[in-house]
Amino acid sequence: MEFLLAAQQQELGEEMLEQQRREREDAIRRGRLRQLRDASNPFEYRCLYRLSRDLTRRLIEDLRPFLREGVRPTAVPLELTVLCALNFYGHGSYQKSVGSSHHLGLSQPSVSKAIAAVTEAL
Repeated sequence: MEFLLAAQQQELGEEMLEQQRREREDAIRRGRLRQLRDASNPFEYRCLYRLSRDLTRRLIEDLRPFLREGVRPTAVPLELTVLCALNFYGHGSYQKSVGSSHHLGLSQPSVSKAIAAVTEAL
């Protein structure tokens, strides 16, 4: 009986730790997106993505049902995926230079996957 109680307590403890880990990761992801949003003024934003912030938000919400959210903690957030593709479409540049931009900070394979996913969703 005591063994079962101890096992249940351990499971609850592990679940709580997992929940706290997920909350920390979500906070980090939100912080990165907030940084991205706050760091660029409207003119710079339009130069990077060729759309206004409001139109970009509407596009992200329209594409949300067609794009899969990553489940890994290191997954690229959906918003960043769309911004990456918009940056590529707007500049017609090489994927490596799009990803290495200080605004996005993604590897070339991540940029490639983002462009493919958004293109298919469009």
